[in-house]
Amino acid sequence: MNFKYWLKKTVNIKTNYLIIIIVAAILIIGGCFSYAVFTVSSESKGALNIVTGNLYSHIESIDLDKDKSITVEPNDSVIITLKLLNVNGIEVKANMYYTASSSTVDVNYLDKMDAPPSRNGDILGTNGSNRDSKEMDIKITNHDASHPVTVTFGSNVGLKNSNLDFPVDKREIVKFNGNPYIMKAYNYNDDNTAGNYCLTGDEDTCEKTECYKDKSANACSFGTVIKYRVNDEEEKVFYVIEDHGDTITLQQRENTINNIEWYAEGNDNTKGPLTVLSKLEEETKKWDNVLDQVYTMGTTTFKDIAFTGCAAYNTCSSNAYTLEERTGKARMITAQEAAALNCTDIQNSCPKWMSNYLYLSTNHGGTVDDNTPINGKYNQNYWTMSSFTTIPGSAMNITNSGILTGANGLTTDVAGARAVIEISK
Repeated sequence: MNFKYWLKKTVNIKTNYLIIIIVAAILIIGGCFSYAVFTVSSESKGALNIVTGNLYSHIESIDLDKDKSITVEPNDSVIITLKLLNVNGIEVKANMYYTASSSTVDVNYLDKMDAPPSRNGDILGTNGSNRDSKEMDIKITNHDASHPVTVTFGSNVGLKNSNLDFPVDKREIVKFNGNPYIMKAYNYNDDNTAGNYCLTGDEDTCEKTECYKDKSANACSFGTVIKYRVNDEEEKVFYVIEDHGDTITLQQRENTINNIEWYAEGNDNTKGPLTVLSKLEEETKKWDNVLDQVYTMGTTTFKDIAFTGCAAYNTCSSNAYTLEERTGKARMITAQEAAALNCTDIQNSCPKWMSNYLYLSTNHGGTVDDNTPINGKYNQNYWTMSSFTTIPGSAMNITNSGILTGANGLTTDVAGARAVIEISK
């Protein structure tokens, strides 16, 4: 035998095995994979090379444990991000599925990012290409009020031309229908002796509702508590102001911003709430999951009234100011909207949720005080969008004692603002 030929053949065989061993070691060290055995053969210049090994798919997520599982608490919802990655040097076909410890769970993908592969699998590009992965937002809802549920994700993989069967004992991840960022909703009841007492949304007695699934107007009554994911990082608590059918108007539970003038450029309520409104818009501009509100103060109607000036809580009959069209993620409540919620100039007339979470709220029937000072000052009220025409320079506000009344627009020591937003059902 030609010695040079034998030496070259031996080195090639050892090199191939060495490459296979190194790849296998990298894949084993890298994490948990699903795999399929494969064989690839090619013939080049009269030499037959046969390579055998495994195909792998890899699921990445900071939200899952090492077993690709997550446990969701009773009556809870979470949104997680998963990445299905092809770690192979060739194109592959991969699917995705889940198992759950209980049938009380819904697992759905959101259309904000990629959809999971189909039941028969989708082709993923070679590792390192721009088609080597799918990244998905997944919402998991546990409907069981008593027991947690564990959800485990997995994937099958094969050659791109293979018939990839969906496992018979696994479940498919289907698209979410509705607004996925409504994480929880509860019926409001401020009677602390009731079995379904629910003022803040954090009480153990809160009773769940799915009124937001009903597209008819007023399906969600005012005060309904909604825990809403305003963006990928933040979840806030809101109360229903009005249910329009396809959309809902909500007000945040706490002050969104604090210690801010209605209009800071002078004792003038004819310019509108430019100071506080601009600050509120800036604070909420990253609330990506909230609908844009486009409105023109003095023209746009809120609760059957477009006027911006109010002589009293129930008398809004003039345009004390007008503003150009604005687009923002949030605004403040108007006096007429507050009056429609039964706010008057009498103490404790507003619903308790409207006057809670202010300084000394508990002195007036509230359950939570905002005792956090800002520059030594506390927030005892929050602004509305409406001017108070009875006193020059004043604007309507809601106080910790549940009153809808006027205050000087230059006030900073007791005044904040609560975001009013629009969401889809």
